[in-house]
Amino acid sequence: MASAEDHDPFPLEIERDELPASSALSEQEIENVANGLMSLDQQVVTSTVKLLAKQEDSDLGRHPTVRKNLVHVILSGTEEAVLWACHAICSLGQVDPLTRIQLGRTPGLHLALRDAIQLRRGAVRVAACTALAALSEVQCEKSSAERIASTPGMLEVLVEVMSAEDDEGGGGEGGGMEEVQVKDSAAMVLHNASNCERVAAAILNTPGMLRALRHLSVGPRCKYWDEGCAEPELTCASINAMCAINNLAKHPSVRHRIRETEPGFLCGLSRLLTDLESGKPLPYRKVPPVPRLPTY
Repeated sequence: MASAEDHDPFPLEIERDELPASSALSEQEIENVANGLMSLDQQVVTSTVKLLAKQEDSDLGRHPTVRKNLVHVILSGTEEAVLWACHAICSLGQVDPLTRIQLGRTPGLHLALRDAIQLRRGAVRVAACTALAALSEVQCEKSSAERIASTPGMLEVLVEVMSAEDDEGGGGEGGGMEEVQVKDSAAMVLHNASNCERVAAAILNTPGMLRALRHLSVGPRCKYWDEGCAEPELTCASINAMCAINNLAKHPSVRHRIRETEPGFLCGLSRLLTDLESGKPLPYRKVPPVPRLPTY
């Protein structure tokens, strides 16, 4: 796996935190949380990340030491601790967009999430990919997408996730549903990141990417018929895959390259989305999203 020191094709305009940490919490409270994340007692670590995962209205995510120590937990914690640390990434940035921006600028976080997505399995892998999707939703600064695309091996890992065969019944309890969830989140990352033209070019250059997006758009896991249902249904993964392709095609240089390298690709997507006789969108019905965070 490539190291963090590899050349970054997207040099960021902002390399340091410029948003003030709120003083709503005392220094001692913040220090207690930070120390709990670094405890040698794994029960203490797990209890601390569980606490953070419930802090949707908290500003704890603005504090550099807390964020740095969360990265440490994701890299080296137990399965349960990593699971809750990823949920904490989602929760801490859920209400306050400034917190999400600072989370996305945390050194090493994207690398840690990449490794968790690639190396972990089951609910932990889902949580890591969901955390990455949450970071990709920062639409106010393009560096969010660029950080994701410039993380060595990240786009390749997302292709691997989206290309994996679905587990219909094996892999333990919930195995098939977890495959659906992780593909949902991977496609959401690409949907959001593809809005940036420089990132769109990197996405297009990733081996297997267009094939994976096409499979999600038309594959049996993403478009299917319920018994007695007159409407085709789409999962979140297929919708996000279609939106990612649409975003790629919005950038003229990327659209030209798609037409050169994949003749008929965009036309095929148009046929999928539009009734050729009426010219109107097909009556797809969106599948309700699956729950992503645990019940407390």
